[in-house]
Amino acid sequence: MIPNLRAHLAAAQAGARLTPPYLQVKDKSGQWQTVIPQMGFPAGLPKTMTVDLTGKFLTDDTQIRIVTSMRIYWDQILVADSDGGKVPDNASHNSIRATTLEPLTADLRWVGFPREYSPDGRKPLIYDYQKIEPTAPWKAHLGNYTRLGDVRELLQSPDDIYVVTRNGDEIQIDFDARALPPVPSGWKRDYLVYVNGFGKDMDINSARPYTIGPLPFHKMSAYPYPATEHYPMDEIHRAYLEKYNTRTVMNSFESRLRAAVR
Repeated sequence: MIPNLRAHLAAAQAGARLTPPYLQVKDKSGQWQTVIPQMGFPAGLPKTMTVDLTGKFLTDDTQIRIVTSMRIYWDQILVADSDGGKVPDNASHNSIRATTLEPLTADLRWVGFPREYSPDGRKPLIYDYQKIEPTAPWKAHLGNYTRLGDVRELLQSPDDIYVVTRNGDEIQIDFDARALPPVPSGWKRDYLVYVNGFGKDMDINSARPYTIGPLPFHKMSAYPYPATEHYPMDEIHRAYLEKYNTRTVMNSFESRLRAAVR
């Protein structure tokens, strides 16, 4: 990603506008209209992303167009067509039945860093989970991370009480598959994990790149948010911060200072 970041920075300094991807479809007159102003993009490592097109088409024309000035490479685009989850008696090949499972257990723990390697000597690199390195050439944001252990309570709903992880962490989440209905004849079952949260990198051109705070929240208008906004600090949120976010990462100066005053 470093060459891309340099290209984006150079373009910005030259006066070019950075336009994150947005999605358009055609209207009745054949003109392109924006129906998803912020589509998102697969930042960082190679990723798969999904975009919900339900109700987005303005006509029977199902052409779409992704517009961006960012240097993004898409290796393939797949379209999934379903009937919205309804399963009639004469269910066809494009019918989907979705079942949601809540976490049975969720354990936050320190693991380390899977070894990076390339089987054919080309990028992108992939990771060998069976070979874990204890360190990696990355810094960590300064501040309070979620303490290790049981975090299931924090994964129940998309709210502003969430798990704050650092590089090298992982969460093992178990689900009770006995709650799943039987698979109809001729069908197959796939699994999707729904995650709602925030990500923050340490690029010097990003906002507040060196610290965890200020903590993001769903109703913020931007990040960093203006002085008129703030992370919720009612009794529930204060109790969350005091109970869970107690694993502190600090720089060497702060470590020496703390040792000196003990």
